[in-house]
Amino acid sequence: MNHKKIKILVTILIAFIMMAACSSDSATDKDSRRAFAMKIAVGEMVLDRLMPLDGDACDWKMFFLPSAGEINLDVYIDNPKELYGVEASIYDRFGISLASGKSLVVDEKTGNTLLNLKVFTPEAGLHYVKISAKSGRSEYSVQVKLDSSEEVFVAPKEPPIFELYVGSPAGSEDDANSSNNSGLVPGNSAGGGSGELPDDVSGGLVLPSPTAGGIVSPSPGGTTIVQDYDSSPKNNSGGGGGGSVKTIENKGSAVTTQAETVKPICSDLKGNYTTIEADIIIVTKKTKGTQIKLNKGKKHGVHEGSVGDIYVNGKILEGGRFKVTKIFDTSLQAETNANADDVNKASKFVVKSPDE
Repeated sequence: MNHKKIKILVTILIAFIMMAACSSDSATDKDSRRAFAMKIAVGEMVLDRLMPLDGDACDWKMFFLPSAGEINLDVYIDNPKELYGVEASIYDRFGISLASGKSLVVDEKTGNTLLNLKVFTPEAGLHYVKISAKSGRSEYSVQVKLDSSEEVFVAPKEPPIFELYVGSPAGSEDDANSSNNSGLVPGNSAGGGSGELPDDVSGGLVLPSPTAGGIVSPSPGGTTIVQDYDSSPKNNSGGGGGGSVKTIENKGSAVTTQAETVKPICSDLKGNYTTIEADIIIVTKKTKGTQIKLNKGKKHGVHEGSVGDIYVNGKILEGGRFKVTKIFDTSLQAETNANADDVNKASKFVVKSPDE
């Protein structure tokens, strides 16, 4: 009797442990199924992590495309030596696989390890990305880009035929007359003609000279001279226009070429802080400003409320202060108002982490 009770208690205990483990897995891996995929925006850089040892072996992301085109997927692995069996796949809205890959490559510019997939999709709308690993643990960044230019679309087998038509049909009796009288430039294959532009005698348009009522305008800020045209016979001998000359003084050009100053995204830290030098992982151009990912995180002493500065050739970049928005164990994500092209030229990134 006691033996049976022990068996029942052991069975209940095992069932309870398994239920707790399942609930723990679902808590740490909310996007492990396509139905619970995390929504990301095209062009946005998103940070996440894979921890197969802790039950988080698969992540699903969903995104919406504004048009058909070529999908370009980049998955950057922070610690490639600690994550094994990485695989990424792209799916359409029905869950049908469009592309899949396992090959990790090293970016020659940044030295970062990534998995890249490119595939053409013929429709806009909902698409999915699945990222998985078999063992280990590491943080990663995922970014989806779309190329909807004409180059990525399939061209027709034969180009369309275009016919050049100028003036009346070839062989028409009034082709030459109608073309010359209307001021058109007749083609040699459509009724003859020299192909030269018509002059004022043959019905063409001629810009007036300054003496015939034209306007002479020098460089901005100079003097504009206007000649009035008088068509009366007494003032029009020899074909030239008479009349008075008016001079208009230009005060200066109203167009300015001075570039707007880029303001920092946030104020500098106040109080005590620790400086941490970091290297760039990813630079992402946004509608306003730039999103960056650096290779320093919690393990390196980066705390909530951290900011930083971007240096180019030993000087702080204009508008180059950044604000840390997300912190992981070995990386961080930040925002800056500086232009992405200027950020790519940076020689140093310095994180300022407030002392706790």
